[in-house]
Amino acid sequence: MRLDDQMSREEILEELRSLRKSYAVLHEGEELTGSGSWLWDIENDSALFSRQWLDIHGVEQAGLSMDEMFTLIHPDDRLAVMAALRDALDGAAPFDIEHRVVRRSDAETRVVHARGRVRRDPYGRAAAFHGAATDITGRAQAARDLRRANAFLEQLIESAKTLVVCLDASGRVLICNKAVERLTGYSRTELIGTDWFEALVPRDRFPDIPETFRSVLHDTDFPEFYENPVVTKGGVLRFISWQNSRFPGVDGQVFVVSFGHDITEQVKAEEALKKSRIQAALLSDFLENSLQPFLAAQADGRIAILNKAFADLLGYSRDELLWLDWIEDLSPPENLAAEREHLGRLTQTGQPVRYEKEFLRKDGSRVPVEMYVHLHKRASGSVDYCYAFISDMTESKASRERLQAALAAVEASSRAKSEFLANMSHEIRTPISAILGLAELSLRVPDPESSSQHLRMISESAKTLLAIIGDVLDLSRVEAGKLELECRPFRLADVIQKALAPFRSPCEAKGLGLSARVEPGVPEFLLGDPVRLGQVLTNLLGNACKFTGEGRIEVAVARMAAVSPSLAMLHFSVADTGIGIAPSQTALIFESFRQADSS
Repeated sequence: MRLDDQMSREEILEELRSLRKSYAVLHEGEELTGSGSWLWDIENDSALFSRQWLDIHGVEQAGLSMDEMFTLIHPDDRLAVMAALRDALDGAAPFDIEHRVVRRSDAETRVVHARGRVRRDPYGRAAAFHGAATDITGRAQAARDLRRANAFLEQLIESAKTLVVCLDASGRVLICNKAVERLTGYSRTELIGTDWFEALVPRDRFPDIPETFRSVLHDTDFPEFYENPVVTKGGVLRFISWQNSRFPGVDGQVFVVSFGHDITEQVKAEEALKKSRIQAALLSDFLENSLQPFLAAQADGRIAILNKAFADLLGYSRDELLWLDWIEDLSPPENLAAEREHLGRLTQTGQPVRYEKEFLRKDGSRVPVEMYVHLHKRASGSVDYCYAFISDMTESKASRERLQAALAAVEASSRAKSEFLANMSHEIRTPISAILGLAELSLRVPDPESSSQHLRMISESAKTLLAIIGDVLDLSRVEAGKLELECRPFRLADVIQKALAPFRSPCEAKGLGLSARVEPGVPEFLLGDPVRLGQVLTNLLGNACKFTGEGRIEVAVARMAAVSPSLAMLHFSVADTGIGIAPSQTALIFESFRQADSS
């Protein structure tokens, strides 16, 4: 505004009207742009602020000093603004800075973009500073939100276990996350800018995969999902399931963003399942056509699997046997306890058990079988099911019974022969001992009368021996398993004296007394087998003479309770003062070929 003394009143008014118009235009422009301006007269150290600038800063009064202006700047930004203003005044840099202000009226923090220009005097000194401030709070907040969202998105992609890869139209890697690094073994530096298909999906090994990528780039109906292998840095083949998205760039380029999941274990599991199904089919076919019966039952005993051989063995159809309890429904009641014991041992040890049992056929008959039962447990240790291989024992059991009968017959025959030989050994030894004893006595006592008596006794012993040898030769009696006793009249005293005679000389030599005592009431004449009776007495006397060192030996006969008028039950005993027989060995002397003392 130019005012001087030469201007008329009309000129002054016109100048004022022009100035108001200019201010109105300036104010409207500031409102439209959200800006406010200010002027700092450096020479006079005064400042002017537009209404819009004051509104942005929440100031009511128009008169502000520069010091007051600086108090409106946020404390954290104040030094930076003052430094930028100083640089502008010094000519080092233009004044252009974003900073926060704290509105005086409501203490609200706003963000402004401040710019300014220095006006200098003819000498280059800063004379005035024209500044402007634009409220960019909304834009700054949007920028902060965008940066925060981008940071969150980057963190999300980076921390995701999902593979994230962005490729350009040529297949070069533009973006990848840590999951890609972990899977491939390559660092991000090695991957960025690298041809994905050359590095990780060699075209010579997988030529169809680049074609799939080109389809994603150009086709309208591109494959959103597909699977392909990836070769890691270590040469390991991994299988990835991809979900693909196509994005156009600002410059007309097309990018492909793919999200991948490692399905290597799933692929391996599917391959293993496929092989397992093939093996299961082969095993099922083998079991079904096997001639050996087979069943598999759940933990509760119900049949879940069986083959034709098992159904034929019991005379049922397959459907009739399915879900029957193979123990409770198909076993005789008297065998259940034993079978539960076998299966209890199977459950406790986990080891297969083999045992014999009987199954009940549909017609009620029984079939003997041999069971070989195995147990299958879950990972938790609980019983899943058991399965059994079954052998029909009908023929083998019959053969075994015939063999056992034959062996029993052979053993009985052998036992009879052994018993016979045991008896014969004693019977033969007794007369021979008598003959030798009488012969030795005759040689010592050359008395014709005694010698004649001895010869008669030798003759009797020889006859006894001859009778025994006759028994040995009589094999028919051996095969019958018994030795028949004779029944003829004899005088009891003769038998006793005949038994004592061979031992008189040995007893005299040892200083032993030898006598016989017959109780009253014992018949003088009897019917029986004097030879066997004499053999028994001779054996007992021989043992008494052998094991008695001093004292005496006595043969005693007493009559026991009468059985009938024609029968006499006699009690014969040979008592001595020798060492006797231990109670633990008394039973042995009655066994074949057994003695309490074999010396």
